[in-house]
Amino acid sequence: MIEKFVLRRSVFLFQAVCIVLAGYTTCAQSLEDLENVSLHDSIFVFEQRVHRDYEKYFGYITDEYAHIAGLAPMHHGVPMGTFTKSQKTWKVSETEIPKSSIKTFKDYKLDFWIRPDYRAIYGNKLQAVESKTGINLSTSIILLPGLAVYSGLHIPLINDIDQQPLNLRWAPSYIDFFRKVGSNSFVDLSAGLFFQDRYGFNLEYHIFPLDKSWSFGLKGSYTGFYYFYPKSFKYTPLDELSVLGHVSYRFPKQDLSLKLTGGQFLYGDKGFRADFIRQFKRAEVGLFGILSQNGATIGVDLAFRLWPGKIYQNQRFRVRTESDFPFQYVYSRGFKIGETFRTYNDLSRRFRQLHVYYLNN
Repeated sequence: MIEKFVLRRSVFLFQAVCIVLAGYTTCAQSLEDLENVSLHDSIFVFEQRVHRDYEKYFGYITDEYAHIAGLAPMHHGVPMGTFTKSQKTWKVSETEIPKSSIKTFKDYKLDFWIRPDYRAIYGNKLQAVESKTGINLSTSIILLPGLAVYSGLHIPLINDIDQQPLNLRWAPSYIDFFRKVGSNSFVDLSAGLFFQDRYGFNLEYHIFPLDKSWSFGLKGSYTGFYYFYPKSFKYTPLDELSVLGHVSYRFPKQDLSLKLTGGQFLYGDKGFRADFIRQFKRAEVGLFGILSQNGATIGVDLAFRLWPGKIYQNQRFRVRTESDFPFQYVYSRGFKIGETFRTYNDLSRRFRQLHVYYLNN
């Protein structure tokens, strides 16, 4: 009992230290973080997976390569947009990078990162904090432009929430296909084992102009539950459909976004969710409210880089902590109000980090 109490307190202390240091220390960044680098018609094409903030890398690249005409950051080897700078102001260019100029997986490092997996319920009179806590050692391998595999190992530490034993098991593992299908449109399809013990299929469609206030999206999933036990793998039928649409408006000068989401959440729960999202250089803070058939609630949604960042890196190999660790807390205790599941990438958050309003503020 004493050992369990000490372990839980240590986890909370680690999270608190990470939040403080992620917000107030200087992040070590360098051109060595960049992968799949190429030059196309004086456009510097690159991918970086180390840090949540692209602005620093934009500055490093333009300082080092003064002759380039623009930048094209990628996700899974797919350019998300082309950026040019005029009188200290970033703009989105119409220049498109042809697929033939993008290299393959051999131009990426073997990238491993440490990610806490933490879910908690607060407020029980007998036990103030009930948590399901573990550590994931995760990796992603980019096979072809747009095609990536995520996997890893999960090390459980505490489980006060359900009856799943504390056995070593696979971390969420799935295959992901990302593609740009128009000047401002993106499609992402995933299949496999996701967070929150969900398995199945997830499809996302985003219309996200990187220089406009309005953006739109549609997300659909078809999933079931899965559990790894010491000597078995159990799962429920693949029979749960969730369909959600969203619209967002970004206020140009405040780094503040309003996002409205509606449709069918998990467990057949129909309703709406409203998010107010404020971007900072080293973190993102969101407050949200949900109104659905199962009830109403409010919560907080955070994203920040975990300290210390890079642990070890050479030309072919890297170990680091999570570049954009998400933490959400909402009190619904058994009522299943507006529930969803996570993947390794939140595409809306990644797009927000590349919006020219944010880059220029």
